[in-house]
Amino acid sequence: MGFRDLRAFNLAMLAKQGWRLLQEDESLLFKCFKARYFPRSNFLEAVIPPNCSFVWRSIMAAQSILKNGCCWRTGNGYSISVFEDRWIPNHPTNKILYPASEEFDGRLVADLLDPDLHCWRRELITSVFHTDDVEAICRIPLSHRYVPDILVWMHNKNGLFSVKSAYRLAVQILKGEEWTESSSGCAGKNVWNAPWKLNIPNKIKVFGWRACQEILPTRSNLAKRRIIHDNVCLNCTRFPESTIHALWDCGVAMDVWAGSSLKLQKCVHGQADMLELMEYLLSKLSVQEMELFLVQAWLIWNQRNNLLHGGMIQDPNTLCRRAVVYLEEYRNSQGHLRIDGVGRSVGDVWKPPPNSVFKLNFDAAVFGEAKRTGFGAVIRNDMGAVMAAMSAGGPPVSSSDEAELLACRKAVEFSTDAGFSELVIEGDNSNVLKALSSSLADWSLLGNVVDDVRQLAYGLRWVKFSCIRRGGNRVAHALAQHARNISEDMFWLEDSPPPALNALYQDSLLL
Repeated sequence: MGFRDLRAFNLAMLAKQGWRLLQEDESLLFKCFKARYFPRSNFLEAVIPPNCSFVWRSIMAAQSILKNGCCWRTGNGYSISVFEDRWIPNHPTNKILYPASEEFDGRLVADLLDPDLHCWRRELITSVFHTDDVEAICRIPLSHRYVPDILVWMHNKNGLFSVKSAYRLAVQILKGEEWTESSSGCAGKNVWNAPWKLNIPNKIKVFGWRACQEILPTRSNLAKRRIIHDNVCLNCTRFPESTIHALWDCGVAMDVWAGSSLKLQKCVHGQADMLELMEYLLSKLSVQEMELFLVQAWLIWNQRNNLLHGGMIQDPNTLCRRAVVYLEEYRNSQGHLRIDGVGRSVGDVWKPPPNSVFKLNFDAAVFGEAKRTGFGAVIRNDMGAVMAAMSAGGPPVSSSDEAELLACRKAVEFSTDAGFSELVIEGDNSNVLKALSSSLADWSLLGNVVDDVRQLAYGLRWVKFSCIRRGGNRVAHALAQHARNISEDMFWLEDSPPPALNALYQDSLLL
């Protein structure tokens, strides 16, 4: 089943019962325990009283897991304490880090919200909190409706509790370490995303991810599983062969890195594991140098495997040259595989909507250096004529999914204000369109925005959500990119927007 620590597994199963006490307030279990153990608070604030039942004492053993794994999703703010609760996603400890100004006498997050405009009271927040806390608070997306606060599980993207994620959290708590579930964890967050954005073969991306996860079949890992008894490195015969040793600290590996690029030569050693090494290298190297590093590490690992099966150690300079040539060959091959825009597949071509129906295309662009986003939207009829278009600026975001959802909400609000009631809503983010099309409640941290779009869609006479590839969404993309240079939102009615004329012309040629 994948569970190796029975104590952590038991705690995860108990945490599931604690989660029920947080979510199912109509159940008999909740009513019995609340009446006796936490009549004026919730389960996260409950304590173990004298002479309590064995069942309650057992469930309370998993309370720390829920405290570390839960986070409030801000609605109206009346259920969340500003300083005591976890309510700031993508922020260390998910709480306020620095002391607030003594002039602030508010206790609830509701004191930081404008109930009429459904936005943060930025001037108040800026005057009360530290800059780091201000940026983290103002990044939290708010609903445009009056909705309650709810507790969500941070360690699943869907916001729902699972025993699997709770088990992993329990293992880290028992070890006294900070938890990193996967690419969504806190520690090493930049590392998990970095390899997938590099222009290198997929097998090397997977190799880099496995190295950071410490799941390569090194002799130390094999010894832990009792497959072998000796964990000493076969290359240097001096130290245990961990992942960081095999790829970075071993004498054979260091000879290879000594002949690599100058920046790699100057990088220091002594990191605890590959995750720490990758974080260090990402702060020192360019994208091209990171690509070379991973290719070189992959070749070092292959040489280690060849030596294990009777091969010979190659000259370090040969491996260095091979890494450069291999990377160059891959880049050239990718250039030959690119397809000209004229030969686009069907999914890359914008298609007009059915008769008497309009199509709304939306897109978002993230401008990291400017700490803002751009939203673009265009509404066209069955002849491909532009009926309305929009280019607007947006707030900084934590993910591309969040940017796309905010763009969709802005686009649907714009189309509703413009008087369109029969729409095909189309975007190029499959995660967002899947969430919007689902009939299930969305418990994720972005669930408030998802529900806003659904409520807007329910108000339309006819609606359909559709996903298309980026090539078929180029007009909305051009409008989103145009938002980089504007200070006020721009709108066009029954007129072709100048920033997207080229994209509109390309779409017209393919109709």
